[in-house]
Amino acid sequence: MSSFAKGDLVHIPAEVYLFQPRPIREAPFFNQNWKVTRKTNEPQLGIFLKYANEKSVVVVLNDGEWVIDLRYVYPAEAENVSRIDRNKVQL
Repeated sequence: MSSFAKGDLVHIPAEVYLFQPRPIREAPFFNQNWKVTRKTNEPQLGIFLKYANEKSVVVVLNDGEWVIDLRYVYPAEAENVSRIDRNKVQL
């Protein structure tokens, strides 16, 4: 398991589900605090914000804050950054 600090640049692969936080009062069941909103079509770069719990993290992408399963969040390395079109990254 990787250990991230606030502000770390992270890599999110393609085909990963992204969730948006929602208030507990809107969740149909107690343990459903997030709703699926979209799935990544291509790899993305984001900024690590915080751990949502022991299995999920909150990452800032160019369209807002997203909760992502920790298994699919990796430290961004130079090779990952160079492969992403700079026109699409709006951090």
